Amino acid sequence: MDHLRNIKKAFQITWKNKFLWILGFIAIFFQQNPGFNTNYTLTDFKGLPLEDGFTKASSWWLALDNYLQVALLLGSALFFVILALIIMYLVARAEASLIAAVNELDQGMHLSFAKAWSLGGAKAWNLAGQRFMLNFPFVIIGVVVAMFSAFILLSMSGTNIPTATTISNLTPLLPIFILLGVLACFFSFFYALFTGILFTFSSRNAVIEKNGVFDSFKQGFEIFKINISDVIVSWLVNVAVSIPVGFVILGIYFFSSLILVLPLILVLFALAVTNIFLFIAVIIVLLLFVQVLTSLVGGFLAAFNSAYWTIVYNQLHKKK
Repeated sequence: MDHLRNIKKAFQITWKNKFLWILGFIAIFFQQNPGFNTNYTLTDFKGLPLEDGFTKASSWWLALDNYLQVALLLGSALFFVILALIIMYLVARAEASLIAAVNELDQGMHLSFAKAWSLGGAKAWNLAGQRFMLNFPFVIIGVVVAMFSAFILLSMSGTNIPTATTISNLTPLLPIFILLGVLACFFSFFYALFTGILFTFSSRNAVIEKNGVFDSFKQGFEIFKINISDVIVSWLVNVAVSIPVGFVILGIYFFSSLILVLPLILVLFALAVTNIFLFIAVIIVLLLFVQVLTSLVGGFLAAFNSAYWTIVYNQLHKKK
């Protein structure tokens, strides 16, 4: 396998077909989960309008009828479930479209964004199902670790909860907690590595060969197992190219962002002590702006990597 030729061909396909960047942008944008740190308490803002804002919001919630509170909670839960499904679909649709488009472009065909997007529709839920099944163990590990962590931290901070014990009684649990955390990190790393490789090939098998979820898993693993040396070399070549390119892009992004940091800090501090709701709104807008900017930067890399591994998959599948 000519690995340098694969890199060159992936770059040519990605550079000449700019609509692939849009698909990469969609996949990267919706995979991100923006949030901001709220590790503070109301006592940190004693006497400031920020505390009043939280107090007013709390009073507004408590003043609502119980049935209305339940309705709002259920409505919010339903909204976020639907939103999660939409995001899951859009990411999978973009990934499927990238694979299908590069597969045809690799054969010398000509495509547009609309055509590429339509090609990914047939297998979008297949890829979403694959991701869900592969990521489900992470969800279980995360829930267990989070519950155990919350129990330890809340108990040691003196919070009165029904199951809390004294700090002295909890001390023997700390080594167990640390051990579980280390084991969880160890398992998560190797599981993420394995599932990342498996999804790379199973997703392409589903889109190109039009197999179902479980057949795609089986065929993808077979291709990896038979061609493990080529896969490792292909990965090393991809990393060798992606890391320096990523550093260049990161440097441009960092220095351009640095210009905005000081003015934004001053503005946010002023809002934090004057209007908490406007402060939160500005934070959300800024997070969306950062997400869009990083997605624009990552869109090309996502499209390039997808093109590269689709070319590698096609060559390995022919050898099978």
